[in-house]
Amino acid sequence: MKQSFGKINLVLIVLGAALGFFGLYLLSLAPVNNPISLNVAPFVVVAGYVVVIPAGILWPNKGAQTAEKKPGQAAGA
Repeated sequence: MKQSFGKINLVLIVLGAALGFFGLYLLSLAPVNNPISLNVAPFVVVAGYVVVIPAGILWPNKGAQTAEKKPGQAAGA
């Protein structure tokens, strides 16, 4: 059976989710005018959810490509 995601894909997806949740934690820090919650946290959330998770989804899985092709098989067979 062909796997869609390899180990690196799952690590990137989990890392992106953890980064997003960490950014949400930083947003919740008091006081409201805290520079970390106003300036840093939104970039951390965006980096986690918009950059790292899609990178984990779009990263090519090399194991599925090598398992798919066998020596002596035609490409269309």
